[in-house]
Amino acid sequence: MGEMLGNEALLKGINGWYAPAVNLHRSPFEGRSFEYYSEDPLLSGAMATSVSNGVASKGVYVTVKHFAMNEQETNRVNNGIATFANEQAIREPVPEALRDDRQGRLDGGHLPRR
Repeated sequence: MGEMLGNEALLKGINGWYAPAVNLHRSPFEGRSFEYYSEDPLLSGAMATSVSNGVASKGVYVTVKHFAMNEQETNRVNNGIATFANEQAIREPVPEALRDDRQGRLDGGHLPRR
């Protein structure tokens, strides 16, 4: 699928893809769950890595989006969002396959290697 998306981008003259979204399904009420792959961090990470590598193999830049803690759509722009979480709650669901991000596609920040 990634190679097909890369080919389509090239045909349309697009050199960057602001995707995939890699947040996890935590609630059925999230506003953007339709963009995310799964609630399983390993599965989501493997799928995102595979599609990202396919797109990147065609020379298209990939930027992973909605990396973590993106569950709210209501008042997202008007009033801002305050998310309260401890470090463990934030780090545990990181898609494991994304820790092997050799091409530096993660938008904002770096992940610790295990």
